[in-house]
Amino acid sequence: MAEPSNSPIVSSMTSTADQPPDPAPAPRVRALEPLDRRGRRVRVLLDARGENDVLELALEVVERVGLGAGDPVDEALRAWLADADLRWRASDAALAYLAHRPRSRAETRRRLRARSFPAAVVEGCLDELTAKGLLDDAAFAEVLVRERLRRNPRGAARLRDELCRRGLDPAAATAAVERGLGAAGTADEALAVAAALRWLERSGEDVRRALAGEAPEGSRYARRFGAPSPRAAAIRRLTVFLRGRGFGGEAVRAAVAAAEHAARVPQE
Repeated sequence: MAEPSNSPIVSSMTSTADQPPDPAPAPRVRALEPLDRRGRRVRVLLDARGENDVLELALEVVERVGLGAGDPVDEALRAWLADADLRWRASDAALAYLAHRPRSRAETRRRLRARSFPAAVVEGCLDELTAKGLLDDAAFAEVLVRERLRRNPRGAARLRDELCRRGLDPAAATAAVERGLGAAGTADEALAVAAALRWLERSGEDVRRALAGEAPEGSRYARRFGAPSPRAAAIRRLTVFLRGRGFGGEAVRAAVAAAEHAARVPQE
C-alpha cells in the first residue's frame, strides 16, 4: 500500500483548506440623508460588499458616536446603534405621551408596552425619565386631585379609586388625596354641597321645581323615576349622583339639604 505523500504541495493545499476565510471588511458609511422633515432621524447609507445597505437611526444616536461618511460599521457597532435607537424611540414616545398632561409611571409603562417596546427598554426609559424629574407619581397625583376638586368636585373615596386605577398604590393615593383636600381647605361635606349645587344648576327648571316641592304630585317626572312624588324623585336622582361621585353619609344629607334650599330660592 502506498505511503501517504509528504509532498509540500499536498501539505500546503491541506493546511490552506483547513483555514477559515478572511473576514469580509466592515461596510463603510457612504452618506447620511434626512429621514423626516424635522431632521430628527437620518438614513445611513452603507457600502456593503458592493450592495447598498441602509440603517435608519435617530440623529442624536448618530451624533453620539460621531458617525460620518467613510467610517466603518462592524457588527458590534451595528448592534449598539440598533439598541441605542430603540431606546431613543421609547423615550421619544414617552415624552410625546407626557406632553399632553401629567401621567403616572404605570400609565406610561402601559403606553410603551402597547407600542411593543421590550420590558427592559421600557423600565430603563421610565427610570431615566424619573431621574430627570419628568415622571413623578407624587406630582401627578397632586395635579389630578387639584384639577378634580376645581372642575368636578367628588369625594375622597372616588379620588382614591381613580388614583389607584392610574397605578398608584393605595397608601400613596390616600396620602395624595389628604394633601389635596388639606391644600384646598375643604372636606367631603363642602365638596358634596358644591357638586349638588352644580348638579341643580345643570338639571333645568323641572328638577328645580320638583326639588322645591312645587311640581304637581301626579306629574310625569315622578312616574318616570318610580317615586311617590316629584320631590322624592329629584332627591333620589341627586342622591344617586352624589354617591356615584364618591360621597356618602352626612356629606350626602348635607348636600341634598343645600340643594333643596337653593331650589326654593326665587330665581331672578
